[in-house]
Amino acid sequence: MAKLGELYKITSGGTPSRNHSEYYEDGTIPWVKTGDLKDKYLFETDEKISQLGLENSSARIYLKNTVLLAMYGATIGATSILKIDAATNQACAAFSPREDTLPEYLYAFLESQKDKFIKDAVGGAQPNLSAGYLKTIEFKLPSLEQQTRITRNLSKIDELLLLRKQQIAKLDELIKARFVEMFGEPMSNPMGWKRVRFDSISENLDSKRVPVAESDRKDGIYPYYGASGIVDWINDYIFDEDILLVSEDGANLLMRSAPIAFSVSGKSWVNNHAHVVRFHDFATQKFIEIYFSLIDISEYITGTAQPKLNQAKLNAMLFCWPPLALQNQFATFVERVDQQKQTIQQSLEKLELMKKALMQEYFG
Repeated sequence: MAKLGELYKITSGGTPSRNHSEYYEDGTIPWVKTGDLKDKYLFETDEKISQLGLENSSARIYLKNTVLLAMYGATIGATSILKIDAATNQACAAFSPREDTLPEYLYAFLESQKDKFIKDAVGGAQPNLSAGYLKTIEFKLPSLEQQTRITRNLSKIDELLLLRKQQIAKLDELIKARFVEMFGEPMSNPMGWKRVRFDSISENLDSKRVPVAESDRKDGIYPYYGASGIVDWINDYIFDEDILLVSEDGANLLMRSAPIAFSVSGKSWVNNHAHVVRFHDFATQKFIEIYFSLIDISEYITGTAQPKLNQAKLNAMLFCWPPLALQNQFATFVERVDQQKQTIQQSLEKLELMKKALMQEYFG
């Protein structure tokens, strides 16, 4: 056992001034921000800086196989292994390669600590970890042979997890393709369906929502929903029916990295970050859920720092309205595909539990 600070010089980079366009124009040096730490291996960055930008900032070049960890903001705890030489901003902690440590082993260890990192982060609007804090983390360093065995086992599970996620994504794409086949592209409406206001086909239940502060939530079996899905599990519920939740605020309204409309069935609690909508027919609910995944709603979004889809804008949205019989046919198709997705999802959850158990065995 050793502390990370005893094994690594933990450093971070910097951000070239945005007031100097020459620091970014025609840049050739990959520049890593925390948003780039999405996958196990990092092969490219969203942005590049110039040599001038590197020289006139605290940004620095890190070599291939450096392990990076997000220290600030919403991505805190995200981890990647550099597969290129790259510079980083100040929000990325860098662990330079060591001959006695596989980068994949350090990556797996840091990944196993993500919940701890999130819990230990300090600050309100911008939670963060300091390099000083990271240096105190206890790290088990077995032989290279043992590291190889551990990372091989975890990699096998990661490969299966990725496969399951790809299967689910392909089924989602199948549903969208079937929608377009039956109803046409919703934005252009090539089949000439009449358009109706959202509030003419739905009932808004936002007045029933109740936000509960994290400190006031009691552990339970009922899902507590926010703008993009389940954020907690609590001991009570507000709704006990089929409803559609539509994101009310958050960057995801524009980024669309997660669904902005999703169906919920049974007992649930919803906070004030998601609109709650009831439909008279479940087929319509599924039709509208997929519809949302295919359209651009940016014209209805207000706010810049915090994008928002308020109730008035949601109610005023226009949707193509095919006959209910066609909606029923589509809902039947979606139900069959959802059954396949559920089977794959159950396998995915079992694999995640297996990985969690292994990580506890290796790093607990």
